[in-house]
Amino acid sequence: MACSSGQPGAGPSLPVYTPQPTTVEATPTGAPTAAASASLAPFTPEGLSDPANSFTVTSLPEGLDADQQKVARAYVSYERALWLAARQVGADRSEVEATATGTRLEAVNGFLDKRQAEGKKADGMLSTKVVSVTVTPQSFAATVGVCADQRQMTVLDASGQDVTKDSTKHAFHVVYILEFSEGAWKVADKDYLEMDQC
Repeated sequence: MACSSGQPGAGPSLPVYTPQPTTVEATPTGAPTAAASASLAPFTPEGLSDPANSFTVTSLPEGLDADQQKVARAYVSYERALWLAARQVGADRSEVEATATGTRLEAVNGFLDKRQAEGKKADGMLSTKVVSVTVTPQSFAATVGVCADQRQMTVLDASGQDVTKDSTKHAFHVVYILEFSEGAWKVADKDYLEMDQC
């Protein structure tokens, strides 16, 4: 979910990795139909989606190993937490704070502070397709490439009026950078690559 201006579990010890970074590309697997917690649910689009809150994971890469799956789950947990927080003015941010760190957490808190001050909230539906997952063992870092589709998302003001900007309603190809922090993978930053090309 876009939240910057002008742009739209792991155990207590560090995971063991293979010596080289691994990347797996996604293939579409169909639309999800069931909700579940990203941390405990089956590693399927259906399992990681949350239909009750209009959050959909449309596809995941095939053939991910256990460490890559943990990273992908961490990204989905972050995206879902941000979506839920954005859907309510003054929403609890504990899930966001548990899934983000560093620059990304600062940016998200700034975004949510601004939305709260303006009385605005997100509505509609957010969907995301996980395109690739790369784990770099030497630095305990990882990236997740996604296509975040905001075309069915709207922004409502305090009176319930649709104030969605045209710049919001697009599909964004984004790469999220994750760090292994405090015993878990957390989103630390992100880079926008393309718009409506994924």
